[in-house]
Amino acid sequence: MTGASSEQIRSISAAALLLLLLAVVAAPLAVVVAGSVLDPRLLGLASESWEAGSRHATWFSYVLSLYGRHLARSAALALCVVVLAFALGAPAAYGLSRRKDPFARAVAVLLDAPLAVPGLAVAIGLLLAYPRARASGAALAAGHLVYALPFFVRAAGNALSGGNVPELEEAAAVSGAGRWQRFRRIVLPLARPGLLAGALMAFTISWGEFNVSFLLSTPTTSTFPSALYLTYTTNSFPVAAAATTLFLAAAVPALALLQRIASPEAARFGEAA
Repeated sequence: MTGASSEQIRSISAAALLLLLLAVVAAPLAVVVAGSVLDPRLLGLASESWEAGSRHATWFSYVLSLYGRHLARSAALALCVVVLAFALGAPAAYGLSRRKDPFARAVAVLLDAPLAVPGLAVAIGLLLAYPRARASGAALAAGHLVYALPFFVRAAGNALSGGNVPELEEAAAVSGAGRWQRFRRIVLPLARPGLLAGALMAFTISWGEFNVSFLLSTPTTSTFPSALYLTYTTNSFPVAAAATTLFLAAAVPALALLQRIASPEAARFGEAA
């Protein structure tokens, strides 16, 4: 088999794989988005209709009128999780990047351990450990942070580990640079892509987290994924499609930004920090 033939086979295989991915991932989302903007009668799925000129003239306004507060809570909660991930994850990533001993590896394993635990178990554990924290939403934030923090620490840690930070800091200290100068000129520039990647990961994970949210939320702290579930179980398809489109309107740009700006750090998630 010639080299040209092998290259052609690889190109065809890659194209076939791309088409398969589009069919599995993109096509269902496209149908949902189309269902939120097209006349429902075109899909034959509508069970609701609006009078012309009513304030609920679109599926989006109807969803926002019912679940606008849920959408705002999800955004506020996701931003809160990002701040908490910065406060806890950035020092952890810096410390783990400087240590390669068994203790650091044990801490890294403990950070990743919740990713293997179902959200149901995490939610029940938080309820039993902190029963009074549910009403204030603190348990909900903690549940989201449990899943977001490992991604943040790994992304930031990978960025720091790839820059020989200890050696650079030591050389800067020998040259007379103070602690703040070393942080500003060495640590922060090297960590910035990883911190951005970790922040975007934390946001998207919190934004889409359902299991923990469904079990730990209350009527005053319920988030948009819970509302999205309700639209699919109690409303027509156009209403659920509009709710899904609103959900994607925040998730897709965050994921696109993650790919564009911080893809190297995200791609190396499986590497040791």
